[in-house]
Amino acid sequence: KEKNKNRWVLRGLTEWFLPILLPVALWELLDLPGRNFNSLAWAVASSMSLFTTLPVSREDVAAIVSEHWGLELADELKASQNTTYSADHRDDHAASAHQQRVLGLTAGKRSTPRERVLSAKDALLVRARGVIIAVSEYARGAAQLYLGYRWMTDAAVVRAWGVWFGTFHAASRRFSAAQPAVASRMQKWDEMHHGVLAGAPVAPADAAVEGNGEHWGVLHGDVNPSNFFVVDPPADDPSGSPQLSVFDWDQAQRGWWLWDLAQAIFGVLMLAEAGSVVDASPVPQANPAEFSDRLVAGYESVAGAGSVDRARLGRMVQLRKYFYGAFCRRALAEGNVPPAMAHFLKYIVDWQDRMPVDKSVFQ
Repeated sequence: KEKNKNRWVLRGLTEWFLPILLPVALWELLDLPGRNFNSLAWAVASSMSLFTTLPVSREDVAAIVSEHWGLELADELKASQNTTYSADHRDDHAASAHQQRVLGLTAGKRSTPRERVLSAKDALLVRARGVIIAVSEYARGAAQLYLGYRWMTDAAVVRAWGVWFGTFHAASRRFSAAQPAVASRMQKWDEMHHGVLAGAPVAPADAAVEGNGEHWGVLHGDVNPSNFFVVDPPADDPSGSPQLSVFDWDQAQRGWWLWDLAQAIFGVLMLAEAGSVVDASPVPQANPAEFSDRLVAGYESVAGAGSVDRARLGRMVQLRKYFYGAFCRRALAEGNVPPAMAHFLKYIVDWQDRMPVDKSVFQ
């Protein structure tokens, strides 16, 4: 809203996900030899529950962002796995028209800056008081109302989703070629979320192409409707196409390119099979086949015709379903579930009790 255009959003992140940029900073912070970094981070992560939220001192975050970015900390917006704050710029004349967010994490945890990182005194990251903080621009565009279902029914938006994947994967290939050591430190798909996917079923054909850059690379890992805004073309440009502005990179990981696409398709499959997240009532708009065709068309417009192996994509979607089931069952068993998440976790478990994962596709 116009009245909020000078408001920034700050996030004190205490999750352990491996980023593209941050391992270098943590390497220096922890003074670790390369061979020990992943084992230490894994040991820290494996001792935590899925919904562990490590404390981030509001006073420390306020002092750091005031000193380095000239922001005044305002309301706490969220405190589950990460802590999110709003903030205002002290100098209205210097304030950006975009909202901003600050990412912080306690020393020894792993995460990633969102979007384009802003510089603080020529530093991408600021380390102080046991916290690492980066500031990055808030996404452009408009949030998508989940229950409005535009994100899955608007053909132009779904195609734009596929175009974004194709464009990002091309950039990811270039990144991995330029920074192979950093890319190799990214967690693999089955190491995320404290190893909840360890031992997950994988088809021999998919296992055979692990590490093959044609099929595998650094992914976003979680491009779902809550993690992007849609930038619609100007009203006077009817031929224009929407674009996605994607954020929340804390599940960046190495995996199959189609593992990324499968996250998008999974949401539609879930609604088609399980019904509304609110009350499990039917969602007739959910059409996984139509959605997949549109997504793939957008992807292949960038990556090339035939670049998507549809059989592998189908297996990846079932593997996503397996992941959600494993994650939700473990989270419920651990017991420290935020009240806002409890309903969704039970919804997933109830669905998969009725309609289990088709494991035959992995044979």
